[in-house]
Amino acid sequence: MTASPRSRSSLVTLAKSKLHTCIGYVIPSLANPSTSIPLNLWRADHWYNKPSKKAARPSKEDYTYYFKHNVHITTSGNFSTQGLKFCINELGADRCLYSIGKPPEFFHNIRANRIDTPYDSVEDGQAWWRTVDLADDVKWDVGRNNAIRLFKLPLEI
Repeated sequence: MTASPRSRSSLVTLAKSKLHTCIGYVIPSLANPSTSIPLNLWRADHWYNKPSKKAARPSKEDYTYYFKHNVHITTSGNFSTQGLKFCINELGADRCLYSIGKPPEFFHNIRANRIDTPYDSVEDGQAWWRTVDLADDVKWDVGRNNAIRLFKLPLEI
């Protein structure tokens, strides 16, 4: 069974979003859209799960399933407690990681007017993280343990 052109188009769009999410951590000139993707999962699933789409789609599951089982997201310089809690609620705490983003020193040889210049400092990120009101075990997982598991770091959890 082959997917319809419209179904393939939506898969390409989602694939590009995921690719940009992954590349955003490596190439500083690309924005990190991972914080907005959880907002769009319901809408994507609603469209993708319509009977006419579901019968022709190439995947067994909807977008949310694959996102929850294959993708991790980070705070990546977005210091919003409500935004973090939303992501934890949508994807699970095991899929969320605390991240400050790239420190200003990373950009020492990049023109100051470039869009990829960091908005906040490491100190701003640390100050925000200290105020985040999550259960201690969730905060440890998001702040440390999930990264250890994801990257298979030789550290004790």
